Amino acid sequence: MEALEQRMEADAESFEPVEPETPVESEVPEVPVDPEAPVEPDEPLEPVVPLEPAAPPAAPSEVELAGSA
Repeated sequence: MEALEQRMEADAESFEPVEPETPVESEVPEVPVDPEAPVEPDEPLEPVVPLEPAAPPAAPSEVELAGSA
């Protein structure tokens, strides 16, 4: 067990912290955005199809009512 502790101490002493890389955000160039420019979708939008109204919930049958009593 002592050998393991000595190994851990030796590893801790030889540990070198790794410098973090520069953030990816700094590598992305700023693109000016014109707030007055019209916004056009990449693909033509499909018309929205309204959903049919949901059917009312079915009333519980006599068998279900008898089973829950």
